[in-house]
Amino acid sequence: MFKDAVEQNLGKVKEAVEHGLDKAQETINDKAGKDVVSNEHIAKVEDVINSKIDEVSQKLGDK
Repeated sequence: MFKDAVEQNLGKVKEAVEHGLDKAQETINDKAGKDVVSNEHIAKVEDVINSKIDEVSQKLGDK
């Protein structure tokens, strides 16, 4: 039960991070007046964050 709740919350964290990164990309590019932050940049950051979230999930699952 605890593990399911944690995994559900980590899923929500991933969604929030993705939304925040999309919003940040949009804001930065709008302020700069050009595409400074590419989708590739965002994908790299999402990959790093998702791998860290997965590490946390695995550590909690081992307990």
